[in-house]
Amino acid sequence: FTADNGEEYRLQLKELKIINKEDIKDEEKDAQKKINRLLAKDEYGVRCDTFGNAVFIFAKDIAAAGQTQPNNYDLHETAYRMKMFKAGYTIKQLGSHGIFDYQNMIQTGTTTYLNPCFAKDTEHDQVIHLSSPDGYLLIQQSVLGERSKAIFTRIDINNQKIWEITSDVSTKISNCIKSGKYCIITTNKAYMLSPHIGKDALCIIDMETGKIVSAGLDQ
Repeated sequence: FTADNGEEYRLQLKELKIINKEDIKDEEKDAQKKINRLLAKDEYGVRCDTFGNAVFIFAKDIAAAGQTQPNNYDLHETAYRMKMFKAGYTIKQLGSHGIFDYQNMIQTGTTTYLNPCFAKDTEHDQVIHLSSPDGYLLIQQSVLGERSKAIFTRIDINNQKIWEITSDVSTKISNCIKSGKYCIITTNKAYMLSPHIGKDALCIIDMETGKIVSAGLDQ
């Protein structure tokens, strides 16, 4: 991010240190990661994921859920609220691809969500699975459009809410990293559409209690 005086800095999420860009040697060897950052892709969650012997899906209805495959990265904004569905599954090989076949799909609970996703650790490209009880960290929107704020919710696999908190940051999330019991998120305070000027907010969530330990980066 860029300070008011024009100097550029990098925030290291693991160490929670801010380092001047001039002191940093680029050690990234993965070209795809560089491209993703340049394109500012917001792939911080999925709407379909397997946990244990079941698949969990966010969709408008059971018909839409049946058409959704795991690792669905489509987080486009929709005007309707989504329900959570659960099913057993088997995998059929079609060439080099695995096709999921669902059995006994049901809706779990009655709670619905606005543009939800199962939060993903973007560093390891894995959906965050929680235990005691088994479940997920969800990220959803408070309202539609640019005034939206991120709502963080922990649920169990039966869609029972453990805690929920509305933050003061947007869902323009670039990084979502699990570190112990914490989820560390970089995003924007406001839901900016253009131009892209980088991320200006840090959110550290205690996934056991739902408490936001720290939020916001002010130069």
